[in-house]
Amino acid sequence: MSGYDPGGGDQPSRGSTPDLTSLQENFSQQQAKITALRELVRATESAQGKKTASAQEKVKNIAQRLTQYKTKATKSRLSRASSSEVDLMSTRINEETTEVEVDSSFANISGVAYEEQQHMSLPVAMSSRARSETPGNEKVNLLRQQMEQNRLKMAARESQKREVEERVIELKHKLEASQHTLEQSTAEFGRSTGDLSGLLLGPPAVTPIKMGRFEFNKSTSDLTQMVAGGGGLTSSLEVERLRYLEGRVKVLEQELATQPSSDERVKELERKILDLEEALKEKECVIEARTQAVSLMTENLTAKGRNTVDLLEDTKQEMLRMQQNFVQAEASLKQELDRLQVELDERSAKVSNLEEMNNILETARYDLTVENSTLRQSLEDVQDFATKISELNKLNQSLQHRITELEGSRYEFITDAEVEQARREGESDERVRELEERVRELEEGGDLAEKVRSLEATIEAQREQLEGQSKVYEELQEQLQEKTVELNVLNANFSVLQEKLKTAGPKQLFPKSAEEEAEGETSKLKQQLDEANKGAIKSKLKIKQLQKQVDSFKKTSAVHEEVVRLTEEVQTLTQRLAEVEEEKGNLQLHLVNYDG
Repeated sequence: MSGYDPGGGDQPSRGSTPDLTSLQENFSQQQAKITALRELVRATESAQGKKTASAQEKVKNIAQRLTQYKTKATKSRLSRASSSEVDLMSTRINEETTEVEVDSSFANISGVAYEEQQHMSLPVAMSSRARSETPGNEKVNLLRQQMEQNRLKMAARESQKREVEERVIELKHKLEASQHTLEQSTAEFGRSTGDLSGLLLGPPAVTPIKMGRFEFNKSTSDLTQMVAGGGGLTSSLEVERLRYLEGRVKVLEQELATQPSSDERVKELERKILDLEEALKEKECVIEARTQAVSLMTENLTAKGRNTVDLLEDTKQEMLRMQQNFVQAEASLKQELDRLQVELDERSAKVSNLEEMNNILETARYDLTVENSTLRQSLEDVQDFATKISELNKLNQSLQHRITELEGSRYEFITDAEVEQARREGESDERVRELEERVRELEEGGDLAEKVRSLEATIEAQREQLEGQSKVYEELQEQLQEKTVELNVLNANFSVLQEKLKTAGPKQLFPKSAEEEAEGETSKLKQQLDEANKGAIKSKLKIKQLQKQVDSFKKTSAVHEEVVRLTEEVQTLTQRLAEVEEEKGNLQLHLVNYDG
C-alpha cells in the first residue's frame, strides 16, 4: 500500500477555498440587497395606492361640503331677499365671500387633483422607479401638509364668514330696535298731539302715525302755536304735559342724530369687501407659489427615480457576472469535494481501527474498575476483620483480668468445714449474703462465655474466608504465569511480523499481480500485527490486575498469622472459662447445702 500523506493534499485547496467563500458571500449580499429593494418597491407602491385612495376620498368630502355651502348660501339669499337694504348688502357680502372661498378651495383641490393625476399618469415603470426610494414618501407628506393647510384655511374663512354674518345680524337687530323705538315714540307723540289738538281745536290737524323727523319739528311748532293761540283755555296740568312731550321729542331727536346713517354702513361693508378681496389675492399668490414648489418636487422625484433605475440595471449586470463566477467556483468546488471525500474515506478507516482499540481499552478499564471495586471491598473486609481482632484483644485482656480475679478469689471460697464451723459458731446472716453476692458475680461472668463463643464463630468464618482467598491466590498465580507465557509468544510473533514487513516493503520491481499479492500479504500482516498489539495490551492489563491481587493477598497473609495467634489465645481463654464454670458449680452446690 502507498502511504497517503494527509497533510500534503490540503495545500492546493487552501488557495481556492477563500476565493470561493468570498464569492459566495458577495453573491449572498447582492441577493439580500435585491430582495430588500424589491420589498421597498412593493411597500412604496402599496403606500402610494393607499394614499391616493385617501386623497380621492378627501376631495370627494370637500366637494360635498362646498355643495352644502352653496345650498346654504342660496337659502340665505332667498330668505334675505325680502329684508331691507342693509340685509341685501350683507347677503351680497356673504355670497361674495362664499364664492371666493369656494373658488379658492376648488383651486386648491384642482391643484392637488392635477398633481395627483400627473403623478398617476406617469408610466408604470417610472412610478415603480420613483417609488423605489424614500423621496416618494416625502412628496406624499408634502401633499398631506398642503391638504392640512387648505383645511385650516377653509376653517379660518368659515370663521371669518361667521363673524361677518354675526356682525351684520347685530347691525340688523340694532336697526330694527331703533326703528321700533322710533315708531313707538312717534305713536306716543301722535297720540299726545291728537289729544291736545282734540282738547284745544277739536279734530286733529295732523295724523301722527308714521311721522318722520321733519314732521316732528312741524308738530312741535304747531303745538307751540296752538298753545300760544289758546292760552286762556289751558290749565297747569296741560302745560306740564306739553313740557314732558317736548323733552321726549328732544331726546328722540338726539338718539336719531347719534345713530349712523345707512350710507356709512354701506361704506364700511364695501371697505370690508375690498379687504377680503385683497386677502384672497394674497392667498392665491401663495397657492401659486406652492404649486410651483410641488412641480419642482415632482421633477426631482422623477430624476431620482431614473437614477434608481440605472442603479438597478447596474446591479443586475453585476449579478450576472457574479452568477458566472459562482458557476465556475462551484465546478472547482465539486472537484475539491471529490478529492476530500476520498481522503475522508481513508481517514474514516483509520478512525474505525482506532475506535476498536479504544473499545478494547475501555473494556480493560471497566475490568480494572470492577477489580478495583472488589479489592476495595476485600480491603474493607480486612479492615473490619482488624477491628474485630482489636475487639478480641480487648475482650481477651478483660477475660484475663477476670480470670486473675477469679483465681485470686478461688482461695477465699468457703469450704464445707468452714460452713459447719460457721453453723456451730452461730454466725449471722451477713456471711450468707456475702456468699450470695459472690455467686451472682460468678453468674454474671457466664455472659463472658457467650461472648467468647460468638468470637469463636466469627474467627472460624474468617478462617474459612482466608482459606478461600489463599486458593484464589494460587489460581491467580497460575493464570499470571500462563499470561506471561502468552505475552512472550505474542512479542516473538510481533518481532517476526515486523521483520517480514521490512523485507516485503522496498520490493517494487514485481509485476502488477505480484504487487497486488504483496499488498494483500502486507495488509494481512498489518491485521495480524494489530491483533497482536491488542492481545499484548489485554495481557499486560491482566498481568497488572493479577499483580495487584497478589500484593493484596501478601498483605492479608500477615492478617492470617494474627488470626491464628488470636485463635490460640481464645482456646486458652475457653479452657480457663471452663475451669471457672466448674468452680461456679461447686460454689452453688455449697450454697445449696448451706441453705439446707
